Amino acid sequence: MAAAGFKRQKTCPDMAEKNCAELPTELLGLILQKLTLPDHIRLSCVCKSWNQAVREKAWRHKPDSPWLMLPGEEDISAKFLSFSENRTYSIPLPLPEIRRRVCIGSSHGWLITVYDMSEMHLLNPVTGVQIQLPSITTLPYVCDYAEVDRPLFLYKANLSLPPHADGSGGFTVILLHNPFRLYDEDYDDFSNMAIAKVGDNSWTSLPRTSHGSIADIIPHKGQLYGVDVGGVLHVWDHHHLTSGPKSILEIRFYCGMTKLLVESLNGKLYMQYKGLYYNTFMAIRLDTDNPEFNPEDDLGDNVIFVDSNTSFSVSATKFPELGGNCIYFTDDAYFDFDHLKHKPREMGVFDVKNGSMKPIPNLRQRLHWPPPIWIIPTWLVHTIAYIKLPTALA
Repeated sequence: MAAAGFKRQKTCPDMAEKNCAELPTELLGLILQKLTLPDHIRLSCVCKSWNQAVREKAWRHKPDSPWLMLPGEEDISAKFLSFSENRTYSIPLPLPEIRRRVCIGSSHGWLITVYDMSEMHLLNPVTGVQIQLPSITTLPYVCDYAEVDRPLFLYKANLSLPPHADGSGGFTVILLHNPFRLYDEDYDDFSNMAIAKVGDNSWTSLPRTSHGSIADIIPHKGQLYGVDVGGVLHVWDHHHLTSGPKSILEIRFYCGMTKLLVESLNGKLYMQYKGLYYNTFMAIRLDTDNPEFNPEDDLGDNVIFVDSNTSFSVSATKFPELGGNCIYFTDDAYFDFDHLKHKPREMGVFDVKNGSMKPIPNLRQRLHWPPPIWIIPTWLVHTIAYIKLPTALA
């Protein structure tokens, strides 16, 4: 209600646009750098001049804590749980329908998705930019993806470097899969790793390692690290992946558990061991100079996020809405995708110090397919046309 003695004035669109345009670009940039991603998007949609300034300058937004991607109510949308704003956004995504895709990787704010008819895409869910990747059928031992045991065949993908805003760049997509799910006597001739770059027409299968299938991979200090199912660590040169691992660290540890690699804030490499049928974690710090694992019960400022396809760490100090010395997890039973398609997923927050478990806050009733995945949202838009604000962010 207007204050006594004052009459509310209506502002015409042309006047509002003129007032927006009068704000110096440098001042607008200072404001944008203080805003989180949702407010960054809202500001860009105030008027055309601000939208243009955001696109041309591509200011970085204030880092936002990770989002949890959940199934949307419609086939073409997904929900994203934001801890910083304590709410869920519904964001429409480009075709093919996101409800018919499985996300097998989350890296640098981009998702690697697999459509049920074999197509693969690199997708930024915030900007809507999507890049076609080679089809699964271009792997040398896959003729018909429909005949593959799909829920068990593909389980993880990662990016060697951050893509540009338009999805271009010199990065490599590294794919982990299970050739033995083809039920073919010749699967032993192939590695469970393949690579491709944007623009490639097919996947390139990497040489098979001598110790067994790779369970997880992560770029670390300019190299690619991978741990196999037996707990042996392999190291590749980023620029010579097709030559095979350049070194192998013979460290076998907790062979019967799920293994996930994650880089800490100070550049240390951790291996997260998770029980296959119960949610308990072991945080193991790897000393690459002295090949041994060092169990940790204090992650310091690190907050670790893991699921079957993703693992990364963020700062508890920078994001006070998160619990410090904790591991945020979602169910990692990728081998039970079909059986769990219509059942609730196990999700929670594991306290490394005391071993306790608590639910993820603000996670209300939800659908169960496709499986959830963590993502660090990014929004660099200098190559994108005029931005339309998703209704969920209005």
